[in-house]
Amino acid sequence: MRVVVAHSEDVDTGAAVAEVLSQCDAKLGDGPPPSAGLLYAPATADHSLLLKSVGERFPGIALIGCSTDATATSVLAFKEESTSLTLFCSETITFGAAVARD
Repeated sequence: MRVVVAHSEDVDTGAAVAEVLSQCDAKLGDGPPPSAGLLYAPATADHSLLLKSVGERFPGIALIGCSTDATATSVLAFKEESTSLTLFCSETITFGAAVARD
């Protein structure tokens, strides 16, 4: 299993998602594509744009996440109003995402 972490402190959603996806592309290289991801973004972000962009780049990915005031990663440490994407890649592990209600 391989984990790829990307993090942007750009407050513009379009620029932040472009930066995060670019970081992911640079780190993924050869190997299995990501099949699951964790996405954290500021409450002020355009969440539709984030989800569309990640979904287009990684079709079929099981993606979960939430809005947050700050994100902490191994890339930029603790940053307020930032966007991060963690991708999980494996040839042997199957990932899934679900919503629980009530």
